[in-house]
Amino acid sequence: MKTKGKKRLSVVLGSMLAVSLTLSACGNSGNSEKNGGAEASTNTGNTKVDKQVAIKYYNWDNEAQSAGTDAMLQEFMDQNPNIKVEHVTLVPGDSVEMLKKLDFLISSGEAIDVVQVPSLGGVLERATRGALAPLNEFYEKDNLVPEDEYYVNAKVDNNYYGMQYTKSSNYVMLNKDALDEAGLPVPTFGWTWDDYRDYAKKLTKGEGVDK
Repeated sequence: MKTKGKKRLSVVLGSMLAVSLTLSACGNSGNSEKNGGAEASTNTGNTKVDKQVAIKYYNWDNEAQSAGTDAMLQEFMDQNPNIKVEHVTLVPGDSVEMLKKLDFLISSGEAIDVVQVPSLGGVLERATRGALAPLNEFYEKDNLVPEDEYYVNAKVDNNYYGMQYTKSSNYVMLNKDALDEAGLPVPTFGWTWDDYRDYAKKLTKGEGVDK
């Protein structure tokens, strides 16, 4: 989970999982235990768990990815013994089919506590049709400004519906010797797809299978 580095994992994940303590992210709210509505408290010093809340965290992890997710959730549970998190993989290794299954569960009234969604568009689509609970009150409780914490925020009508889980950087690797041979300078910030296409043409040589 990579944010701008201002808050520790426990704070970020704690706010995320707290959604289920008061309002299920989607589905019906008839059973308070199922939706995480049970009260839980701890005493500082000697940690005492009066009642443990059980919630589910849904995603599409394959076998290799599950180990990292389980370690993250275990760290959270170690810091918050009053909350037990069950890791549920809907469709291993397939985010597209996972979303289809998620939507089916939502439409059937299944209580979904916390879910990882593969794209910003996927979050906004479900937020606009009322399938997700806003996170505003949890940000306010921890005095967090989403724009200070995350590069991307899922926001609809001043309500926040998702926390950035990861970020990735795209880059192009170039052979400096090939650039020098073609008389091309190293590209600077701001070059376009047209520039990229022009470089590709000028760097292309050879014929047939050797092209």
